[in-house]
Amino acid sequence: MDKKNCQAPAETGSLKLPVTITKIKPQKKRKDRFSLFHHDQFIIGVASDTLIRFGLQRGVEITSNIYDQIESEEQKQSLRDFFLRLLGRRDHSARELKTKAAQKGYNTIHADEILNQLERKGYIDDEVFARKFTHDKIRLKKWGHVKIRAHLKSRGVSNRIIEKVISEKAGSLELKKICVDLIEKRQAHFCRETDDFKRTQKISAYLQRKGFMYDTINRAMPDIIDRLNV
Repeated sequence: MDKKNCQAPAETGSLKLPVTITKIKPQKKRKDRFSLFHHDQFIIGVASDTLIRFGLQRGVEITSNIYDQIESEEQKQSLRDFFLRLLGRRDHSARELKTKAAQKGYNTIHADEILNQLERKGYIDDEVFARKFTHDKIRLKKWGHVKIRAHLKSRGVSNRIIEKVISEKAGSLELKKICVDLIEKRQAHFCRETDDFKRTQKISAYLQRKGFMYDTINRAMPDIIDRLNV
């Protein structure tokens, strides 16, 4: 007896492989996806790109090896779409995207492969991300460089990029003025403290939490005191 015929067919759920594609139907909710059938038995759903890449048409036999390749390609396509949706909402660092993919249960090897592709195509650029992040946090949230540096690092941005971006922004933004403006907005809060020394300590601690360095705070303090009329 032929040894090959003695082997049990591979199974994927209730599907026994190999099977031949007898019908291909476009999916109702997503016209760019297709469902493959062996008679009335569903085989797998695929994107149009996968359909073309694997030459899937009626009469094509789906073996366990081909099925695994198709399934892997579909996982990559799903992950690629996931990354592009996230990037459509806002810029992300590569590390952020990989973390979000892991949280969703995606294969980390696939994640690295897709991230490399997106970086080559310019969809992901950690330096551009860091520059926009720094600009927004300083302008909108009045963060100092210490806090910005820590947050960029937690997002996986390299030290080289962080220091480059921070040095660019340090020369173009008036951090001293930002410190003064922050305290002026909270004037009533700080003026409740009647002891001059304690008031200065509280102001300094607040600005440190916002991420400003000691030398910036010290340079801003005379203007702050003058603005608060204390």
